[in-house]
Amino acid sequence: MGLGSPRLGLALLAALALALPATATASSIEEDESASGVGATPVVANPVPQQQIVPVRGSDGRWHAMYELLLTNTVASKATLDSVAIVDPASGRKLLTIGVKQMLAEDLKKLDRNPVKQATIPPEGSRVLYVSVALGSKKAIPQHLAARLQVSALDPFTAKTEKFEYRAGTVAISPRQPPVLAPPLRGGSWLASQGCCTASGHVSAIYGLDGALQSAERYAIDWIEIGPDGRIFHGDPSVLSNWYGYGKPVYSAAAGVVTEARNDLPDQTPQVKPKTLPLGDLPGNAVVVRMKNGLSAVYAHLVPGSVKVLVGDRVTVGEELGKLGNSGGSLAPHLHFHVVNGPSVSTSDGYPYVLDSFQLAAESDVGGLAAALQGKPGFPTAAQLHPVPHHGELPLGFTIDQFGVD
Repeated sequence: MGLGSPRLGLALLAALALALPATATASSIEEDESASGVGATPVVANPVPQQQIVPVRGSDGRWHAMYELLLTNTVASKATLDSVAIVDPASGRKLLTIGVKQMLAEDLKKLDRNPVKQATIPPEGSRVLYVSVALGSKKAIPQHLAARLQVSALDPFTAKTEKFEYRAGTVAISPRQPPVLAPPLRGGSWLASQGCCTASGHVSAIYGLDGALQSAERYAIDWIEIGPDGRIFHGDPSVLSNWYGYGKPVYSAAAGVVTEARNDLPDQTPQVKPKTLPLGDLPGNAVVVRMKNGLSAVYAHLVPGSVKVLVGDRVTVGEELGKLGNSGGSLAPHLHFHVVNGPSVSTSDGYPYVLDSFQLAAESDVGGLAAALQGKPGFPTAAQLHPVPHHGELPLGFTIDQFGVD
């Protein structure tokens, strides 16, 4: 969880030499001429468990629906994915095409989250396909989505390699609205690191837990403060107080009851990979607040001794919970924040939310973060920012956002 944990591994350190991959976006709407029929389907598609797929309005003004498909090759020779289209099965509209290039960039992964070198599935093996559909308006959101697979694989009945095209992996889209939350931070400029809606960082944090694949961090964000000079720290990065965000107050984004509160784990040394930690220690010092709608908000990696609440306490919107730190599975000081639809921070579904008000000041990418981790001014200076008010939206990954006066 968060920067430097096993969930992200050394992704951020590796990013020092990498550029951000291209993002799959919804193609122009086309008619889908295929329909599922009776016949061999060598690759089957099963949605990764998610009680409800709730679209969320992002800071780009579009509505985003995210889910994952477990693709399993049912035959004894490799299967090649030629293309995957996401369609509205009711109308036949094609909303998104995921080609081989995008699969290899980030959308197709092994079950251990590692990238693939080819768009193939080994004999009797599996891959996870990450689907992120962006639509221009709420009215354009369909009731269901389905995958149209184009596959080259062995026909188990003829024992010949054939090209197949068929629908699979239909999912229902919920009409529910994401909860409206207050920002958990105030003042300054904050990078929404590893956020929605591409198959990197938290979005791909799928693990086998309690007998099922779990994606609790689907909409998580690592909030990192950017200083007025475009850097995230000054001086020696091993000194916690040299990081702009370290020790800043963390506020409750919603009213509710505290169900978890931990305060005893030490801060990690920044930019030093934490030692292997048990699952329960990955969030570090953390607070979980159960909201009246049954959702839970998670605030992780807080400063040891800074947590101000206890289990059973009722908190109000804007109440201080603790201080931003670097405890648990963290590589650098930041606030890891996400919402789940149940009591467990790791075995409940990651759930979308929107912030009632924020200012989008700029957009960046993983290259900017890579430079900043090396002590360079990886981001615009305060004078170069141009904040624009946004309301009722989810800040998308690698945007730079402001939350009002501290």
